[in-house]
Amino acid sequence: MYKRSLSHAITVLDVNESRMTALLLHTVHGPVLLVNVYMPNCLQIDNDVITGTLECAEEYMDMCAKIGVLYSESDAACLLVVGDFNCEYNVSSQFYDTLLHFIDDNQLVCSDVQRLANAFTYCSDSGQHTSWIDHVLCSKLLNDKITEIDVHYGYQSSDHKPLSVKFPELGLVPCSNSLTKDCQSNVRYDGDNADINCYRNAVHSGLNEVDIPRCLIGCSHSCDNTSHQSAIDDYYTSIMACIHECTQACIPVISSRNNAYMIQCTGLD
Repeated sequence: MYKRSLSHAITVLDVNESRMTALLLHTVHGPVLLVNVYMPNCLQIDNDVITGTLECAEEYMDMCAKIGVLYSESDAACLLVVGDFNCEYNVSSQFYDTLLHFIDDNQLVCSDVQRLANAFTYCSDSGQHTSWIDHVLCSKLLNDKITEIDVHYGYQSSDHKPLSVKFPELGLVPCSNSLTKDCQSNVRYDGDNADINCYRNAVHSGLNEVDIPRCLIGCSHSCDNTSHQSAIDDYYTSIMACIHECTQACIPVISSRNNAYMIQCTGLD
């Protein structure tokens, strides 16, 4: 769940996997793939006998692989994975090596371990056993944007304590298909009654505030530098966000579906 006010910057992804949910969070730094996970637990106790460890280890590796593939096949510039990993970061366990490989393969940082000490996120019903198995893993760029990570011990909603992370300066922008979403939801703009001069001035002023990435100036059309490609995506997103905001501010909306002057929002010059 997320606030409706954030919906303009969020694209929900259909991952078809019961152990994770995912969305793209559109920011000034590029799209961020946010994945919430509930990783497998190796302990299955039946008549005081622990079983199922091999199967769960394979399932754990499979989940890590699925997240990695989702990240590599998405347009995301950064990855943020949060949730129940059922593995302590600095304690040897069956999943520890797999978790470390996942972090290294995707160039992530375990941000909660960097910022907290002597924390725990799980407490048994008896209160006799605690462990730190919920984590915040993210790309280095995102890690630098974090201002606060907290475990909320005062909440008693389950045997896990809520873990929160704050990115107050991440910089959300409308996703690149916001205009299409407006049109599909019957939002139409009345070009006949629009103040075109106002619109042109707003776009001109807004685009002047969009910086051209320095790395693209003089860059060859055959460049395959991934950071340059990411910069192009960010530049495009900023331009589209500017046009969208100017359209909403300067062009009146009409609700009639058969108006002769009905135009698509992408048709404005």
